[in-house]
Amino acid sequence: SAESERQARLPSWSEWVLLLLAFASGTLLLWLMAWRIATDGLTWSGSVGLSLEDSMQYLAFIRDSSEHFLVGAKFSLDPVTRPFLHPGFVLAGLSHRAGISIPVAYAIWVPIGLGVTCWGVFVFIRSQVDAGWGRFLALAIALFFAFPFDFVGSALSATQKLALGVVFLESPTLTAAWGYPFSGMALALACFAFVSYFSLREQGRSFSWGLLLLVLVVSWLQPWQGVTVVVAVVACEAILAIRTIRLRTDWNRAGMALTLGVGLAGGVPLVYYALLGHFDPTWRASQMNSQLWEPFFSWWLFPLSQAPLLIAAAFGVTHTDLDARRLLPWTWAAAAIGQAVFLSVSGVASAPSHAMRGVSIPLAVLAVNGIMAVRSRALAGALIGLICVTGIAGAVAVHRIGVKSVFGPNVLFDGAGYFSQPGSDGAIQWLEHSRIQGGVIAEPDLASGIPWRTGRQVWFGHGTWSKNAAVRRMAVNELYSPIPSGKWLNGLPPARFASATGARFLLIGCGQPQALVERFRPAAERVRRFGCFTVIELRPPSLADRRIVARAFPPS
Repeated sequence: SAESERQARLPSWSEWVLLLLAFASGTLLLWLMAWRIATDGLTWSGSVGLSLEDSMQYLAFIRDSSEHFLVGAKFSLDPVTRPFLHPGFVLAGLSHRAGISIPVAYAIWVPIGLGVTCWGVFVFIRSQVDAGWGRFLALAIALFFAFPFDFVGSALSATQKLALGVVFLESPTLTAAWGYPFSGMALALACFAFVSYFSLREQGRSFSWGLLLLVLVVSWLQPWQGVTVVVAVVACEAILAIRTIRLRTDWNRAGMALTLGVGLAGGVPLVYYALLGHFDPTWRASQMNSQLWEPFFSWWLFPLSQAPLLIAAAFGVTHTDLDARRLLPWTWAAAAIGQAVFLSVSGVASAPSHAMRGVSIPLAVLAVNGIMAVRSRALAGALIGLICVTGIAGAVAVHRIGVKSVFGPNVLFDGAGYFSQPGSDGAIQWLEHSRIQGGVIAEPDLASGIPWRTGRQVWFGHGTWSKNAAVRRMAVNELYSPIPSGKWLNGLPPARFASATGARFLLIGCGQPQALVERFRPAAERVRRFGCFTVIELRPPSLADRRIVARAFPPS
C-alpha cells in the first residue's frame, strides 16, 4: 500500500538510532573541545580535525576568499597567485564577510555536512536494500565500518604502518567530519547523484539538470570523489552496453545520454584542477610535496583496508539479471579502490588515500547482498561476525584516536593543535594591524595559523603548501633548536639565515628561553615583547646571504 511504501522510504526507529549515533560520532571532536574550553579555560585555535596544518590551511583559504573571492596560498614568501575558486570556501568566506568569525564560518559546516552525509548514505542504502535487518546492517556498516589496522600493523614497516593508518582514518565515512566537512558533503552528494542516475535511467529520462549539478559540485568540492562518480557511471554503462551487444537487445539511449552528461559535468572541474596543477607554481609545488608520500602507499594497503567487506561481497557475485541499480555498487567500489591503487602506483596525482573516502558505502551493500546469497546459516553468521568484530574494533580505535587528539598527543600526527598557546593574542594582533610589510618565520605549529590570523605570509607553515616543505621544516626546527647543528642552515648563523629568507618578522612563542631571543639579536632591528611572546623585526639581508638561501630553498 501507499502507507507501507511511505514507511519503507523513511528510516525505522532502529535506523534513526544509527543516524543519531552517526551524527554524535561525527561531532565528537567539537563536543570534546567545547568541554575542555569550558572546564579548563583553554582558547580554541580554530582547528576542527586531526591535522592542525590542514585546519589552518582551510581557515587561511576562507580569509582569502572573503577578501578576494579567489583563493591563494600564503605558506611561502613568493608572490601570491589566486587561481583557486571553491564553492565551499566561497560560502564560508561570505559568512565571514557577514560577521561570523573565520573559525566558526568553517566549523558550522561540520554539522551541516555531517547531516547531509548521514541522509545521503541512508538514501543510497534504501535504494539498494529492502527494509529489514539487511538494510539496518548495511546502514551500520556504511556509517561505522573501519578496519583495525593494529591487527596487521606489527607485520608492516614503520612507513607502511603510517600509510595504512592514514587509509584507516580516511576510509570510514564519518571521519570526513573530523576536519574535512566539504569532503563529507561531496560524498553525500555523490550518493544522491548515483541514486538519481539509475532512477532516471529506469524512468527512461535522458537529461536532468539536477543530476548534472550534483556531479559538477561533487567534482568541484573534491576531485577524487568526482573521478569516482564519473568512472563508476561510465563503467556501469559500458558493462550494460557490452551486455546489450551480446544479447542483441535494444540500446538504452537514456542511459547513454545520462552518462555523457555525467562525464561532461564531472569532467569540467577535473580539467580545472589539472590546469591548476600544471600552470600555477604554488599548485605545482603542492603536488610535488604530496608526491613525496606516494612511495609509502603500497597498492595492496587499499584493498586490505576493506578486506572483510570484500570477502563477504564475493559471495554475492552474479552475472544474471544485471541492471544499473544492481551494478552501480560494484562499479563505485571498483572505481574508488582502483583509483587509489592507480594513483599510488603511477604517482600521476597526489593523496591516493583520498579516493578511499566512503568506499564502505557501496561495499556495505555488496557485503549484505553476499551474506543474503549464502545458503549456509553458519557461513552467513561467520561473515557477519567477521565484519562486526573487525568493524567494531576499528571504530573503537578510530574514536580512541579522536579522543586522544583532544586530551593528549595524537599517535599518527604531530598534534591536532585544537588550543592556542596562551598569551599569543597580543603578538598576533600586532602582526595583523602593523603597517610594516613582510612575512613571518615561526615554529611550525604557530606558523600554520599566521596566514588566517594575520593575513601575512610565512616562510614555512604547511607540509603541502609551503614550497620545498620537507627541508624548510627541518631548517625552521633547527632555527628554534636549543643547539642548532647548522646542517640545514647552509653554514649561516641562525640570525643571518633567518634574515636571508626574506622574512620581515620572526615570532618566538611562550616557553622559549631568553637565549633564543639573543640568538637572533644580531639580525634584529627591533624586539617587541607581548607578554611571553616576542616579535623580532629582522634587518634586510646581504645580497650574498640571500643568494645562499635562495639556492638552497628555490621557489619551486
